[in-house]
Amino acid sequence: PALSAAGEARAQRLAALMTAASGFAPDGIVVSGLRRSGETARPLAAALSVPVVAVESRDPRVVVKRALAEFRGRRVLIVGHSDTVPAIVERLARQRVPAMSASEHGTLYVVAVPRVSRPAVLRLELP
Repeated sequence: PALSAAGEARAQRLAALMTAASGFAPDGIVVSGLRRSGETARPLAAALSVPVVAVESRDPRVVVKRALAEFRGRRVLIVGHSDTVPAIVERLARQRVPAMSASEHGTLYVVAVPRVSRPAVLRLELP
């Protein structure tokens, strides 16, 4: 299904947040093959003129591999689902994160994967 009105509002807030926050704007966006993921990414991709790569697999290993292949060394936003985001973050950060409920739509993880030290994870909630 398409994004709800609340989902569209969250997508606009995400775009506003990431375009306003210096240093957080992604160089590209990876989305799942589901329509809602693409619709969530669209406002930000349009505002920044960055590519959106759709990954048809819900397997976190495939998503992470594709994100790293496309955007290694750059910032990438991965738009996932409550049942895939924690596993994606865990693969990138090599540390456990809490499970998400199906009703969590505004959770944003920032994962920094430096070259010489351990990855760091920051969990944010969009207003």
